[in-house]
This record gives sequence, C-alpha cells and structure tokens, in this order.
Amino acid sequence: MATKAKDRPIKLPRGNVEERGGSWSLRIRVGGERKRIPLGSGMSEAKAREKADAWRERMAREGYGVDAPPAKPEGVTVRDHYEAWISGALLRDHGPVNGLREKASADVDRWRAARYIYPAIGDKLVHEVTEQDIERVMARVPRERREKTHTQLYSLLRRGFDLAVMPARLRKDSPVTRYHRPPKGTAKLFAYLLPAEVLALLACVAIPIGRRVLYALAVYTGLRKSSLMALKWKDVDITHAMLAALVTKNGVPQLFEIPAGLVSVLRAWRAWCGAPADDERVVQGVECVATREAEQLRADLRAAGVTREVLFSKERNVSPMRFHDLRATFVTWAKRAGKGDGWIADRSGHLDRAQLERYARAARTLADIKIVPFPDITSAIPELAPAAGEGPGGPLTEGGGTPESGPTGRTHGHLAAAIGGHRSSKNPGKRSTSRPHHPDTGSSERSIEPRRLRRRRAPPRRGGARSVDAVQPVHG
Repeated sequence: MATKAKDRPIKLPRGNVEERGGSWSLRIRVGGERKRIPLGSGMSEAKAREKADAWRERMAREGYGVDAPPAKPEGVTVRDHYEAWISGALLRDHGPVNGLREKASADVDRWRAARYIYPAIGDKLVHEVTEQDIERVMARVPRERREKTHTQLYSLLRRGFDLAVMPARLRKDSPVTRYHRPPKGTAKLFAYLLPAEVLALLACVAIPIGRRVLYALAVYTGLRKSSLMALKWKDVDITHAMLAALVTKNGVPQLFEIPAGLVSVLRAWRAWCGAPADDERVVQGVECVATREAEQLRADLRAAGVTREVLFSKERNVSPMRFHDLRATFVTWAKRAGKGDGWIADRSGHLDRAQLERYARAARTLADIKIVPFPDITSAIPELAPAAGEGPGGPLTEGGGTPESGPTGRTHGHLAAAIGGHRSSKNPGKRSTSRPHHPDTGSSERSIEPRRLRRRRAPPRRGGARSVDAVQPVHG
C-alpha cells in the first residue's frame, strides 16, 4: 500500500543552535538569507535543541527554510560545447560548416581545455561568457611558459567561440577579440641535427631499435609525428621506393619517393618484426611515454655521445632539441641540397612558402661549413644492416631510391653492370656497353646528347682525302 503524503517524513531545513551571552538562538537560512530565531535563556543546551527542532518542523510544514532544487540552466555550457566540438559531435550534427572537420589534435585540445578553460568558465553558459571571462582564462597560463602555449590557448578559444556563433548558434558574436591575442615573443634559435649526429643516434644500441627506426623515418621523410605514428605497412611500397602518408595534420594526403638507405632500413625492420601484416603499424616498440618524446630524444642524443651544447641549451632565446626538430632537420638538409620548395612540400606537407623560408638561414650555415646532407643510412642501424652482396636498396633485383634523385630501381642497366654487361637480343654474341645508372647522381646532372644533335664524320670520298668540312649532322 502506497504511503500517504502526510505520513511521509518531512525534510527539515538545516540550522545551527548557538549561545550568546546566556541566550540561545537558531541560525537558519530562509529564502536564501541567513536568519536568527531567539529560543530564550536560562535553559540547557538539550532544551535549546528541542525548541530548535520544534521550530524546524513548523517551518518545514509551512514551507519555510527548505532550499528548492537548483533550476537547470537553459542553455549550453562552455564545457558541453567544447566537448561536442572536440569529440566530433558538432561535425556530425551540422556537417562541414564553417570549416568544421575531424580534429587531428583532439587529444591535445581536450587536455588544454581541461587545464585552462574548464576551471575558469567550464560551467558557464556559452551566451553568458564575456570578454572579461576570456581574460581570466588567458591569465591562467603561467607567464614563464613559452609564448607558443599562450598562442595555442588563444587559438583554441577563438575557434571554439567562432563555432559557437556558427553553426552552433549559441550566441551572436564572439567574446574573443584581437586584443586577447598574445604578442609575438622574441625570436628563438631552433635546433637541428648534423649528419654525423644522426648517424651516431641511429648507431647507438643502447636506444631501443624501434625508437631509432622512428628517428630515421622522421629525418628522411620530414613527416610529422602524428603521420609517422599512423603509418602502416601497406603505405610503404618497397618495390618502387615510395611512401604514402594518408594521415596528415592538414588533411592533404602525400605520396613521394624515399631514399635507398631508408628503403633498406624499412625492409630489414619489417623482417625484424616478423613480417607483420599490411594493416599493422610501421612504428612500434618505441618505449617512450606519449608527449615526452622531446625529453627522450635529448636523453638519447646524450647516450649516443652528442655533446653540441646548443641542442640542450636552456637560454631564453634558444629552443632545446624537440622531436619536431627532426622534421626541421629534413627541411634544412633539403634546402642545403638545393631542393626546391615544391620537392620539400611534397614530403613535409608545408602549404606556405614563408614557413619554408625559415630554414634557409640554417641551410646557408651548412653550406658555409661544407656539410653534405642525407648520408646513406643503409648500415647506420647495426641490427638492420644488409647482408653481404646486397646494395643500398637491398638485393639487386629490387627497388631503391636516393634523396638526390628520383626512383632508382635496380633495372636492366644495374644488372648489366653487376654481371659485366648483357647480351644483345639482336646479336647474342655482342655484349651491351650501356653505362649503369649511378644512384648518387640525379637525372638533372647527366648530360645525354640527343641523337639528332650528334655529329659523325662523313665517309671518305673516293680518290681524295677526307675533308674536315665534311662533317654533317644526322637528322631523323
């Protein structure tokens, strides 16, 4: 049988019994304000509490002093809006509106929002956020943090409230203004590795081999960390020395040639891993805590005997070596090798030429000290060094490549050089004298004279000497 309403226990308002100067009183909240109800004097504490309970029961019956349940806010909080954006729910609900797309940096943005945005305005309704609230969020970043941290938080705030206007339609304008943008910091000296330092890093057996393969990929492809970690074996074409990066920061897929040494390393690495399936990741066994790659790289450099102090400097205008600087090493080396911006962008994914120009100064420094970039790494990792009889690209019947030229597959000319020439199909008794293609020389460096421009001597005239003027060009 259901309990009658009058038989249900009454929720009493909370209060405290206090004594002041021999008089007892009940402190209780009524209508959101603190009230004091006199209970009398000349009584014990037990009697005062008995009278206070009577007052509380009476107030509960008459509806005084009982706090009403908090009203649910009408609107979307900042936390809910940012979670919808970062998780992809906003994209699913509205489609690719206002530049919406799947976030490649979802984990980092979620951490940054939880660290700085949510503690300040996370529970506030989006339409109630003011410019002063944005200032409070920006002030949460410690001043000693590097300038990029402030800029990244500003970008997260600006983009989030821009999406709150459209397509979320939670407010009509954004509280994030250009005045909130942090100033540009002082120019810093960014680090990059020298070829000898890369070879020392790859040769250090104290470093896990999986991490050394990751370093080789980063330096010789120029890909970002996220692209390297997403790389699968089906994206690596060993035969044609090509690599496809399908997961990129800007969403633009990349397909490009990789050097012969890296081809050899990847072939041996796959065999070392037990011939994994095509859908398995290339990078494995890194043995490094996520987001700690920079610290680990500097520790590995010291373990490899690299002591160049600028790589570890803590000066305010110097940036110590980071994992991202392996990508900067690739671009710097490519600039030093005379590669064009298009060649570099095909591999690094840079969409702005101004970004590439930042590496020109470092490339000039390498030229000044006569540094030759892109050393051969075929045998740089001792555990993956090829067996005797294999070339930089592996067996002579398989493909290879070089950073200085296009694909250099082991073709007919290479086999001819290996066996001392091949027999002509038209004249089996005659060996071909074709010159093999050298991997270290790009096609732009070979000067092959077209047949029509070759000159030959005319046959001698009968009854007379050959004339030096009788040399005619061959046409056709």
